[in-house]
Order: sequence, then structure tokens, then C-alpha cells
Amino acid sequence: MPSAYVLGAGRLASAVVPGLRAAGWRVAGGARTARGRARLRRLGAEPLPLDRAAGFDLVLLAVPDSVIEEVVRASSPTSPAGRWWRTAPGR
Repeated sequence: MPSAYVLGAGRLASAVVPGLRAAGWRVAGGARTARGRARLRRLGAEPLPLDRAAGFDLVLLAVPDSVIEEVVRASSPTSPAGRWWRTAPGR
């Protein structure tokens, strides 16, 4: 079963998590706040800390543009050797 880790619990996560689950993916995720983690739980994602993201097939950053750089810098030590982050270009 493919697996995805979704970081963030906003609108993008609300759209993506149910779709991934419907497609048969195991989905976990992380959020800064207890409210965000509760939202992930309601969406069907298992709340896990960011340091567990490296074990997933796909890691999706579903965070505001203003914090993408901060998140990538903070999470880089957790990504396994030989992997890299790819982000979509801005508008």
C-alpha cells in the first residue's frame, strides 16, 4: 500500500487526504496545533510528528507559502540520503 505524509491541515490537506485515502493510500500527517492534528484525524490521517515523514512514499507540504522555506529547512535533516524536496513554482 502506498503511503503519504501530509504536512499541514488546511484547505489543501482537506482536499487531498480524502482523495488519497479513497485511492487506497495510507495517510498520516502533521500540524503545529492540536486543532490541526484533530482536523487531520477527522480527515482520516494518522497524526505523526514530522521526524516520521521520511518513511513515507510521498511527503506533501500543504502549508502556507509564507512558511514553505522554514518547513523545508526544518525537515531537511529528516529526509533520507538520496532524496530531495521538489516544490511547485509560485505564481
